[in-house]
Amino acid sequence: MNHIAILLFSKMPQAGLVKTRLTNLKDGYLDPQQACELYKAMLFDVYDCCWHAINNFADSSLQDCDILPSIFISAPGIEQAKALNQLFIEEYKEETWPPRIIIHDEGKSFDEHYNFAFEQIWSRDFDAVLSMGCDMPCLRASTIEACLKKLNDVCNLPQDKHVMILSPDQEMGVSIVGWDKGANLDHSGVFYNKDGLTVLPAYTKKAQENNIPIWCTDITFDVDTIADLYTNATMALTFQEEAKNQKGTIYPKRFVKQIKELALDDIRIMPNTLFDPRDKIDT
Repeated sequence: MNHIAILLFSKMPQAGLVKTRLTNLKDGYLDPQQACELYKAMLFDVYDCCWHAINNFADSSLQDCDILPSIFISAPGIEQAKALNQLFIEEYKEETWPPRIIIHDEGKSFDEHYNFAFEQIWSRDFDAVLSMGCDMPCLRASTIEACLKKLNDVCNLPQDKHVMILSPDQEMGVSIVGWDKGANLDHSGVFYNKDGLTVLPAYTKKAQENNIPIWCTDITFDVDTIADLYTNATMALTFQEEAKNQKGTIYPKRFVKQIKELALDDIRIMPNTLFDPRDKIDT
């Protein structure tokens, strides 16, 4: 069994500093505290989803699980890491369960923060990293489980075999990215690219230049805008209904609670008048 790290990137939830595009500070309408509570709900739901996936991965008869995958949570700066650790203690009432390792990242750009966190993982002798943000309330455990299996399989191949794992998002970016240590990749030039290259093609280009095969999993929707929030809200409510009859299925309980408190559990949109002509087929 190879030692795989799941790396979650998260700020400390603070009003006015997280998910500001959902708020009246920018192009949304929620107040900053509402957006903060939504983000906190997403953070814990993503964390729980990852542990559910790890348990499923460990229970699989196909896996030799002497070493369980570990969850790292990286916050920007030492003070935010300390605050985030306390937030987890308060949420789970126990200091060490579910297990987690909270670290901090630093740098002059998002790329540098990402690279800093990855280097900490590699220095602890992990064989592969699967990384993601914490604003994906409808992340499926099956997606994470499939990624863990793929990384484990690649790590068992000869040393010249590598992989980049990508889960695209809905806006030309990625929600999940990871690779084995031997791939020898980094995130330089990927985020906030000055030439206008978005994150998904930037990673694709990096894989091509380094001759690293790409393995794509399902699209995973994140939440940045109000439209994203509506999409995820409708998905989460459907997953809640699914969980009533599908054994072992989980749904983002905290996120669902928040959207119900915001009265977003019955979303309606304006009628669509831009559809293709139907006068010759609707008779």
